[in-house]
Amino acid sequence: MRSNTGGEDPNKGIVTASGPLWKEQRTVSLYILRAFGMGKNILALKISEEVSAYLNKLTELRGEPSEVHTLTRTAVANIICSIIVGKRFEYDDDYFIQFVWRLAEVFRLSQRTSMFTVFPWLRYLPGDLFKAKERMAHFRNIIDHFCLHYIEKTRNEDPELNSENFISAYLHEKEKREKQGQDTTLDDENLSRVLFNLFLAGTDTISTSIAWFMVHILHHPEVQEKMFAEISDVVGTERAPTMHDKNKLNYTMAAITEALRLAGPPFG
Repeated sequence: MRSNTGGEDPNKGIVTASGPLWKEQRTVSLYILRAFGMGKNILALKISEEVSAYLNKLTELRGEPSEVHTLTRTAVANIICSIIVGKRFEYDDDYFIQFVWRLAEVFRLSQRTSMFTVFPWLRYLPGDLFKAKERMAHFRNIIDHFCLHYIEKTRNEDPELNSENFISAYLHEKEKREKQGQDTTLDDENLSRVLFNLFLAGTDTISTSIAWFMVHILHHPEVQEKMFAEISDVVGTERAPTMHDKNKLNYTMAAITEALRLAGPPFG
């Protein structure tokens, strides 16, 4: 991804940045994510809420043949959105559906231009060698518009957003450093790029993992039965599983780990 920048300044955000800018963006981002409970109960609650909405949507399909990968990708993006933007979207929200589709397109196009990573000088050749740079730049501009839109809404304390979100914490840290007279790389442009990095890395990686798990589990009904029996025994049928159940669900965790071993994200 470092060289697949679509013609823009690569030294922004985290993934394509380097040097002191990369260090500050990464340090601040990790600090904020830890504060918001990555790997802790706050994130688990967000996931649980989204899983409930996701299962309700699957139930509406009534067993009809469906392409669930897009739905899964949207659910994962919603979890990320609730943390960094402070808002989740309905599954039929056209604006959000288009945003998630464009994220997927950027990821797909970045794979097509991966030759730039091996031979960085290729991106300086005239023209569009792989017919992808122009489209990638277009999609990234649209995604940047989404991110900048919610940065501004957060700055203006829009009531539709949960004020405790990644953007708000980043802006607060930026203001604090500026008041202390520190030189800082924290600004809207880098924040937009960090949001893009978080959306892209998290959405496709996790949704691809879930998709592969579904593929493997569908081909092994006996594993489904054992998982169902274990979950029924440990969790029961009156509530959803939580992180507190994880250490007791040995077979289920082993099945998930095996699926990841067979086809790990994002290129497995």
